[in-house]
Amino acid sequence: MPPTKDQDLLARNRAAFTARKPYEQLWDEVAERMCPEMAGFGSDAEKRMEASLYDKARDSSPMLALTRLQSVLYQGLTPRDYRWHGLGIIEDPDLEEYQPVKVWLERYAKILFTRRYDPRAGFDAMLPNLYRTGGLFGTAPILQESGGRGLPMRYRALDLRETALETDAWQKITALHRRFRLTARQIEGAYPGADLPSWLRTAIKGNGSERFEIRHSIVPRPDGEEGARATRRMPFRSCHMLADGHVLRDSGYQRLRAYGFFWERYAGWPYGVGPGARVLADVKELFTYVITTTRMGMKQTDPPTMWSDDVDVDSLDLNPGAHNQGMMDFAGRALFQTLAVQGNPVLGLEMQDRKVRQIQEAFHNAAFSLLEPNDREMTATEVLERVRQNRSMVSPVVGGAETYWLNEQIDNELHALSQERQPNGEPLLPPPPRELEGLSIRATYKSPLTQATQADEASSTVNYLRLCAELAPEEAAKLVDRKEALRVIAKGMSVPAHVLRSRAAVARIEEGEMQEAEQMRQMAQVQMAAEAMGQASPMVNALANNRAVSS
Repeated sequence: MPPTKDQDLLARNRAAFTARKPYEQLWDEVAERMCPEMAGFGSDAEKRMEASLYDKARDSSPMLALTRLQSVLYQGLTPRDYRWHGLGIIEDPDLEEYQPVKVWLERYAKILFTRRYDPRAGFDAMLPNLYRTGGLFGTAPILQESGGRGLPMRYRALDLRETALETDAWQKITALHRRFRLTARQIEGAYPGADLPSWLRTAIKGNGSERFEIRHSIVPRPDGEEGARATRRMPFRSCHMLADGHVLRDSGYQRLRAYGFFWERYAGWPYGVGPGARVLADVKELFTYVITTTRMGMKQTDPPTMWSDDVDVDSLDLNPGAHNQGMMDFAGRALFQTLAVQGNPVLGLEMQDRKVRQIQEAFHNAAFSLLEPNDREMTATEVLERVRQNRSMVSPVVGGAETYWLNEQIDNELHALSQERQPNGEPLLPPPPRELEGLSIRATYKSPLTQATQADEASSTVNYLRLCAELAPEEAAKLVDRKEALRVIAKGMSVPAHVLRSRAAVARIEEGEMQEAEQMRQMAQVQMAAEAMGQASPMVNALANNRAVSS
């Protein structure tokens, strides 16, 4: 039986959230101005959606830039309609070119994608929220859970307001803590069979809508056993508790399935820094421009009015085309007039536009844009070069996503798939070629953003071959390995592996061609010899006849 309470684990959970407090003020400032519905760090869930949270958002430009960033990362890093990673061999990358291995790895990757994008898994559904959280705060935690027998693994982008992390010296997540609130009836449904305290059972019997805090921690188990089948002996402990430490569920994991999408990370920081924090000062300044320029425009559109003490203000008619008698003094001067407002709203709008462009640049909105507004006409080469430069700006983010998130996730997915069985008891995965025995599988990325570098290699190769053909074709034929050049181009263009023959297959074809050429040469020699013999036969016959006559 699990312990009734676990005060030590509860204290560890609370300490993780206490260590997070220095980040919370910054996160709140960022969210209040760029995504108000995600503000409210350290506050109760009931207070997060108050209307006052939207008071600091004075312009929608930062929100739209964040939305555009979501699309850039979704299409550039994990597009649903594209197989954005393959599988390779850690110990011997050259073995990946061996055709049986290549085909098996592609089939393995196809099964992996089919399971991951199963609608029940929720992977594709979590990505927009994941990229929005990462863009705002620089940290987006992810929890991957087992779906049960016959079901795919489930993926969830956690609410950063409810999540605290522990990391090691290499900044790898080692423990994950959560705190969230559920109603009494939700607790009863989420933890069937749990030994609920009497006060909670009383709340369930009442209206059941009162909310209570839940604490969830996933931590390494000091006495955990690798490969243990009992959940309470597995290497990682997963424990759900009430706010007083009362245990609702105590289970375990073979592997820690908690990851993070981090934008930028610094030594000693368990959390990342996102573009939202980078442009916070620009967003504040933009909102100041918006308020000032808007007030100036409103004053010029509906200027303040001035009148003499002798004017009966209540009798004034300020409607268009109205007539107001008696509003001139004996000298012909108006007793009522508007204030001439001085200012330059055009300059204010220009300053706003400049800040908006800076914010959009920080959120990498141009990563998939071909042309900027008001650009001159450009050649196709210039357009492609601009796209390459824009995408290269996101490359560090891609590297971080692969290191801290995708590598860990795919490794756990591969491990889970290797343990799965079909209904007939057979392994889910096809048997690997014998050449893979004892070798480890890795992910090889080929998303549009990852391919930017590979595309550079392919483009450079094509340009070099074109230049060689113009300047020195004969020398180029001696210098360039054309087969390898074609492989570089195919890799840069993401040509499927099954389309290309392996190096061994190409060698066999070349060997066969050489043998066929040798046979043709020998046949030609025999034919030439036969023809020579045919031309010589009349002379031989004549000599033989002469000898017979003389004898």
